[in-house]
Amino acid sequence: VDVRAWPPILDTDDLPKKRPAQIYKPSNPDTLAYLDFSVSTTGMLAGVKMSHAATSAFCRSIKLQCELYPSREEAI
Repeated sequence: VDVRAWPPILDTDDLPKKRPAQIYKPSNPDTLAYLDFSVSTTGMLAGVKMSHAATSAFCRSIKLQCELYPSREEAI
């Protein structure tokens, strides 16, 4: 597999090269970021409220678990 064909990896620790025109900052880290829907074992659709803090922590944990660093050429 050619690593150069992979999509770019977004690093949450990298500073942007240009300042974005508008940055969204939630008034409170516990405000709702998105709803995560899944189907329970009984077949009922259930939604889980995901906060901005939980979403940020999830992204950081994935980065650490997958060892997604600029020096890496592959990630599992």
